[in-house]
Amino acid sequence: MKLINKTNLSNVESERKQVSNIPKYVYYSVNHFADQGNNVFTKSILVDSCIRFHTKPVSGFLGKTEKDLDDKIIELEGVNFLEKLDETKKPDLEKSDLFMYVPEDENPKSVRNITSYQLLPDTISNCLTNYGDNDLIEKSVVKTYLSPFKSREDRVEFKKDLVDYLNDNLESEDKHRVLEALIDNDDTIVKNVDDIEINKDWYLSDDLTIDMAVKRVKNLSNKDRGKKLVTLKNVVKNTYEDPNKMQLINIAKKIFNCHDRTAKSYADDVVDYYGKSKIVTLVDRCELNNDEKNLLVMIDEGIERDKAEYICKKQGKSIDMLDKLIVSETGPIIKSWVSNDKLLNN
Repeated sequence: MKLINKTNLSNVESERKQVSNIPKYVYYSVNHFADQGNNVFTKSILVDSCIRFHTKPVSGFLGKTEKDLDDKIIELEGVNFLEKLDETKKPDLEKSDLFMYVPEDENPKSVRNITSYQLLPDTISNCLTNYGDNDLIEKSVVKTYLSPFKSREDRVEFKKDLVDYLNDNLESEDKHRVLEALIDNDDTIVKNVDDIEINKDWYLSDDLTIDMAVKRVKNLSNKDRGKKLVTLKNVVKNTYEDPNKMQLINIAKKIFNCHDRTAKSYADDVVDYYGKSKIVTLVDRCELNNDEKNLLVMIDEGIERDKAEYICKKQGKSIDMLDKLIVSETGPIIKSWVSNDKLLNN
């Protein structure tokens, strides 16, 4: 196997950097992987590539591209999710595997006093210091060796596919192999794959906040009304212990960036799903949208006669209207307004 199989560091100016106390297993591993028949990878380029793989400097096109992708992933899934992604490992490798490249008569964990590498200037200035260089090089080589990604470029390709997948914009069925493994929980590609949950159903999250919802609903269309309703339901539930109608409407306006009338329609569609007392919920809906459809839905839900009479009075309707609606055979209206009514039961 190779430590990395691609780099963009050839034919560039470099500077010599001396490193003391580098572990022998790191030194001999770098020598081994650099001597695998690929002349592009000198020991210096290999070490520089590993440092960049580990530290993710923003310099250059690749660095800026990965930074942009990381920002999008944070918006979609949060900082903790990104950190887990960057620490993914292959399931069949261990750090101690690198000890095999050390001569039998030497201790893998002992150190060499002076090792010299030709590194890029910005790697030296942004990543390395005179203290702890050996530690950073060790961490970088080990992380690169254990990673399921073949190179930094390969990791960027994965993140592009991941962002497209989370936004429902991934057109190709040929997903990046690591993304495929995460989706399928394939632990032959990624170690501890269960620790990284790709949450396409983000709107069902118990941790959904207003800020998270604002960023995610931008990717929903008018056809996704069911998802929008569940988003609103969960955000309000996570924000208020006992939400009322106005809180529901105000949060709908923030999340969907809509006018009062549209916000009221969202609130009207989900107001029954917050664990409030039945009579308050029904009265809220009556005040929200004063029409016979809502009363019909309430009656279909089997409310008591005295509560139905109270609602009629709130709507300024006569008891005769109530009797007329009770004998109607029309089913619940609300389910016809939702693209996926099962969502509301989650």
